[in-house]
Amino acid sequence: DAKNKTKMVTSRLLLWLVTVFLFLLHSSVTMSNQTLCPSLYERSIDVSNRIISFSQRRKIIFEIYSLVKDNYVHKIDLNFFWGKIDSIANKFDNEYEFYKNLNSFLHIIDDEHSRFIPKELADLLLNKNTGFLQRGNRYSIQRNSFFINKTINKNLKVGDEIVEVNSCMPQKLRDLNFTEKEKIKLKIKRDDSILEKNLENSDKEIISTEKYFGDILYLSFIKFSKENVDFFENTIDSNRNLDYKKLVIDLRGNGGGDVLSLKRMLGFFLAGFQGFNKDKNGKILEKFEIKGDLSFHKLLTQKKVYILVDNSTASASEIFAAILKYRKIGIIIGENTAKNTEAARSFKISDGSVLFLSFMEFYLPNEIKLSDTGVEPDYTVPTVWQENIEADNLIDFLTQIK
Repeated sequence: DAKNKTKMVTSRLLLWLVTVFLFLLHSSVTMSNQTLCPSLYERSIDVSNRIISFSQRRKIIFEIYSLVKDNYVHKIDLNFFWGKIDSIANKFDNEYEFYKNLNSFLHIIDDEHSRFIPKELADLLLNKNTGFLQRGNRYSIQRNSFFINKTINKNLKVGDEIVEVNSCMPQKLRDLNFTEKEKIKLKIKRDDSILEKNLENSDKEIISTEKYFGDILYLSFIKFSKENVDFFENTIDSNRNLDYKKLVIDLRGNGGGDVLSLKRMLGFFLAGFQGFNKDKNGKILEKFEIKGDLSFHKLLTQKKVYILVDNSTASASEIFAAILKYRKIGIIIGENTAKNTEAARSFKISDGSVLFLSFMEFYLPNEIKLSDTGVEPDYTVPTVWQENIEADNLIDFLTQIK
């Protein structure tokens, strides 16, 4: 009997291993057959035969190296860095290929704030009349796949998985920005169905959402801006007499925003606060100080505050969640945040290109550096909890939290 049981276990184990191997083989073949979409740079710049001189290439890479060495907040191997950009300068004299490879390499060592933008793309990005739009969508990455986490498009839904964009796979979140001239066809997976949808032009921006569920006030916005903070202030102020006990702030997919709006938002919750922004040597470059709005502070401290986050919650929204957690004002629900709390500056290269570099990063008063840790949730919720917020799922979920 013992021998038979051993044989049975062994055969089942072998069958399981073969099944796993075949699945991985199928996945690798499928992935290898998928074409990667051209990057934002490749889609924006015409391929040309223009030659860029060796002396000009050397000048550009030396400027980049000097800026990274003097300003970049994270530690990197400068010898390796120089070797890579020097090899690019030596190998490519075609202007398009030189910038394309320089752009691709700098993506490897960057954070989400630091990036190199070649001249022609910089001109497009800085021109408000030809800017790039997400066409009424916000996206997130889950399990190495792209999902829609907010949309105002009627033919798309939150939770739709993007299978293809114009018959190819996007490489980065920033590649899901499009010019008005581009015709975009999405292939999406919804439940067990594969659907094709045209992505129409839209100059509308997803601003904010406000919903009431019994004793819950739910607010969602995708970035910290004057308009969104005005929305928050007006909503709270106009409902001072409303009998809600729980305030839910949804920051899933919120990529950050401007610092002044962040400080103003924090002022509604805090009587005062001081954090720090430090350079790569740990030197304090500026104090991050909050002066509270006492009338709102008194009101909001009477509420139970919940903050929803995911791995796309970044920058200013991470700092907001971290400070409320540090002060024990908010309960954090969701996933660990993106660890992108650096502040970036733009540096103009002599050829007209632009180098964005993270030059300082945020520290809490207890010396915790958020770019190392992100914000760890008090209650971890898998990324599959990504559907539109409605009364039933929100109320049911919050009842599980003390």
